[in-house]
Amino acid sequence: MVSALFAVVIGQSPVSDPVLLALTPAFDGRIVAEEWLPFVDEGGFSGFLQWEPGSLHFAAVAPLGRDVVLCIDPAADGWLNGTDNREVRISWSDGRATVAVRELDAKGRSGPQWKEADAAMIKASASANGDRWTVEATYRLGKVARDGGAIGALLKGVGSGDDIGQAYLPRPLSYVRFGFDGSVGLPSSVTWKSDARLREVAREDGVTMEFVIRGENQYSTAVVRGEGFARNDLSVISRPVPTSGQRSTSAFEYKSAIGAGATAGWRIIQASLGDAVLRTSIKIAELVEVDIDLPEAVAYSAVDRSIKGRVDVRSTGLGRIEGQYDVVVDPGWTVKRGGAQRVMIYNPRGRERVNLDFSVPGGSQGEFPVTFTVTVGTQTFTRTTFVKITAQ
Repeated sequence: MVSALFAVVIGQSPVSDPVLLALTPAFDGRIVAEEWLPFVDEGGFSGFLQWEPGSLHFAAVAPLGRDVVLCIDPAADGWLNGTDNREVRISWSDGRATVAVRELDAKGRSGPQWKEADAAMIKASASANGDRWTVEATYRLGKVARDGGAIGALLKGVGSGDDIGQAYLPRPLSYVRFGFDGSVGLPSSVTWKSDARLREVAREDGVTMEFVIRGENQYSTAVVRGEGFARNDLSVISRPVPTSGQRSTSAFEYKSAIGAGATAGWRIIQASLGDAVLRTSIKIAELVEVDIDLPEAVAYSAVDRSIKGRVDVRSTGLGRIEGQYDVVVDPGWTVKRGGAQRVMIYNPRGRERVNLDFSVPGGSQGEFPVTFTVTVGTQTFTRTTFVKITAQ
């Protein structure tokens, strides 16, 4: 069942590994070396797909006059099934990118029907050069984008304004899994995993990672380094790959300091073993991370209602944290619980929880930003989430 779920569907150029790795791009409309992971390359169109918790990232390079279309099946249960299938179209015209989103309702008695959807969950940056244009975008998916989750995706270039097909027609999606480990070139008889003491690391603490390989050992040396934006911030180390035990288990360790100027975000560490390449994702974290637990969508109410949740102010460092926490909501909302306060985290990598209770006026409808800030000394850490209030 698992192998069938993650099989690549015929019709889309195959991805090299049915695992999307966590990797944060710059979103500046330019694609640089190792910033993106290839997903499709056909007919002069190059597409890229990756993720980080809560978001699906995609990018493309297309000829002018062609739109970039992303089709996704967030439930990974098949196109033309349910009401969750979505199409994102990004067009380039008059020096700017335009985003349109629609959802496919396959449950109606009259057959599948498209309906327009809110494009606010898509953020895109684009540029043109010569006869081609480039777009980098992110799609906020919430809890769908998580380690071990799965999604169906199709990314392609189509003529400007052209439809891919009628609503009742199936679409050839590739079914892939969100994960932290991926590989290229390993024999089918060899498996591996990463063993990270911490998947999120503060710049000050450095990285410690172990690669464990099981199967027939045909490798003697591994060259380990950071990819993309982390290439100059992590050490390049050559390690022997020893074999021990009757089960042919090999393990080697990678340790590196993190450059002081490293940008925060999900990065990839790669280990090259001859023709095989192992990749694992880590997050170079800010000193303070803000973990938000609020409902992503709530039902419309004609009367005032309460929206509750919590936020964890989390330290990624080893020292004590003292700072100021605050939250900004829509002017019509009232913060009944979880407003401005001091935060103090005494333990290494500790956290302080703030319970939330917002009063929302009756009749409210739409998507509302909620922004949290934590100030520690001269540093300010900010994170924004959105609560969507929908009509029944």
